[in-house]
Amino acid sequence: MPATDAISAAASGYRPPALLRDVLLLDLLELTGSTQEASRHLALSQPSVSRRYRRLARDFGLRRDLRLRWGFRFGSNGSIRHLRLAARAHRIAAGQLVLGADPWHRPLLEGVGGLLLPPGRFLSGADWSQLLREGVVDGALVPALELEHGGRPGPGVRMVELGELHLAMVVPLGGQRRTALAPSLSQAPGMGRLLEDHGLRLQAAPRQAQDWSGWLALLGPGGPGLPVPGPLTAAVAASTPVVLEPLSAAAVLKEKLWLLLAEDLVDRQLESRILSGLRQGADGAIRARPG
Repeated sequence: MPATDAISAAASGYRPPALLRDVLLLDLLELTGSTQEASRHLALSQPSVSRRYRRLARDFGLRRDLRLRWGFRFGSNGSIRHLRLAARAHRIAAGQLVLGADPWHRPLLEGVGGLLLPPGRFLSGADWSQLLREGVVDGALVPALELEHGGRPGPGVRMVELGELHLAMVVPLGGQRRTALAPSLSQAPGMGRLLEDHGLRLQAAPRQAQDWSGWLALLGPGGPGLPVPGPLTAAVAASTPVVLEPLSAAAVLKEKLWLLLAEDLVDRQLESRILSGLRQGADGAIRARPG
């Protein structure tokens, strides 16, 4: 699989030029956090990914700092930022945007035209904003709860309110109906507080659970429930070996969603088309505010 397909496969026909592919590999390293995870998404060997990164680091004077939890662990500088912005300009000219989201909300983006989807990650609003400003992503779908608890965007980022999303709780048959499987409070403090406010105990999932398959693998007979976007509950039930049932007491769970966009995006027609697709997606799960 070519190095960019992990991001570009969701779009029909878009293929970044060869000149920019190593820069996009660097983006994927930042989005996954390790050469091992990046190699899994790229279907390349870890030594191959590491070798290409070392060549980039040598050519551009990048210094890796794995002490950082997020941010630019693999290094960045003015040259790399200009290359990333060139990649953004190429994507926009092709009618595509890279839009990030956490693993719980990423399925809402699938099938929306004009989007390239990187791996899902639990990041704060401040973390997504940093990636936006540097050109790693062009936008991010972020719950208002995480903006309140994890830092609001700073300069260079626009906020567009998408609307309200209702969540449902599904529980394995005979499961722990008052316990919710959730990210750790360090990963998604807003979601954790919402669940606690509704009287649910939290069971933190391993940090390695960064996609839907990882989350579904944690569900089992007699285990905790899982909050999911309402339209996805049928897909969750169909893809797990246990029988799931809704938890009606938690049906009032809801959250507001914001779309963060880089201020230097200039194609408002493309932006409008993608916003319309997001608001109509997932069987109308996102209920837009009037006007």
